[in-house]
Amino acid sequence: MTDIREQVLASMRGSSATIPDFMKMISHYSLKVHSQVRELDEDVHRALELIFPNPKDKKRLDKMKSASHAFLGASWWPYPTFEALCVVTHLGVWLFCWDDEFDSHEFSSMIHDGEAAKRFRQETVSYVEASLSQDKRRYLSEISTNPLITSFDRIAQAVLKSYNTDQIQTLLRELRYYIEMTEEEQIHKGDSCLPPVNDYIHRRLGTSAVGPSLAIHEYALGIQIPQNVMQSHLMQTVWRETNFIISITNDVFSLKKEVVSVTHLAAINLLADPAQDQCEVDSLVPILVLKRGSLQAAIDEATDMVQASVKRLDAAEESLLTLYSSPSSLNEDLKLFLESCKHACTGNLCWRVRRDARDLSNRASDWVGKRGAIRINTDARRGASKTSIN
Repeated sequence: MTDIREQVLASMRGSSATIPDFMKMISHYSLKVHSQVRELDEDVHRALELIFPNPKDKKRLDKMKSASHAFLGASWWPYPTFEALCVVTHLGVWLFCWDDEFDSHEFSSMIHDGEAAKRFRQETVSYVEASLSQDKRRYLSEISTNPLITSFDRIAQAVLKSYNTDQIQTLLRELRYYIEMTEEEQIHKGDSCLPPVNDYIHRRLGTSAVGPSLAIHEYALGIQIPQNVMQSHLMQTVWRETNFIISITNDVFSLKKEVVSVTHLAAINLLADPAQDQCEVDSLVPILVLKRGSLQAAIDEATDMVQASVKRLDAAEESLLTLYSSPSSLNEDLKLFLESCKHACTGNLCWRVRRDARDLSNRASDWVGKRGAIRINTDARRGASKTSIN
């Protein structure tokens, strides 16, 4: 732990702050959950058992099974066919499991082994590229037999049946960027200083894995948006702001490491585990604490950033729909895609709340009715911190 990280942690410990009502900021976005979320949960559990077949990974398997992947997938994509829903949710499952190889102090063997991590990433890129190429698929078994890598093939097989070359290249580009940014993140966690905010955000928009998830929305919706529209400045703004809203919201909520809900009260352990300290400090809110001087000021700035991003997303959506307002299949497909991006924002936020507030039910109606600011007290004593949802 470097001095600057200790300094930031020290300034956060014992602080009180309020996390505003993020759902209110996007209350004009619809919130839906796919009707087959329970069946999806069964599919997710079967997939996880294939990824972690070794009995020694039971603890990791159980943790992944409890992560509510099905609720996240069903909230991101409330309307696809069940077959498509399983595939797009599997992408999220694969990304979560894969990321743990570098980001989990509990399970990762490569978190402090840069060379092993680099080889694993190279193996992954080679496998993903080959799996999405009809000419190279015959070499897959020679590239990797690691289930953490090869489980991606379920996604590749489905996408190859419906995606054109441009769509496949977009998915590949987003996956490469994600993998590249996870490497950059791992390297810079050993730096003696924290990154500037803009540098951190550039990296965070990659490590969030929102890009690959957006790249598979067309598959989930059964649409094909022309490449000139998808690559336009307005559509790229939609992608970036959707990613920004989700990424920064996740950063703010990651302050709460462990929540046990009792009605609207919760005891939390925030920054109480020294083994997790560095992971926590290399996040937006602690970086903003260094810049602004207090936890509340940092949360307020992050909140302002999200609010501004929502306005930019809304403006880009309005401009796109105005530009392509003539009744056509493109107009309808754009509406579907844009709505899907907004579902990603509301679905991700509700998943965060669901994961943290375990006593709430899975039904979307419960989430809509339980909005409010969250009060946190980061007392350094283990178990002493309190959270209230107002």
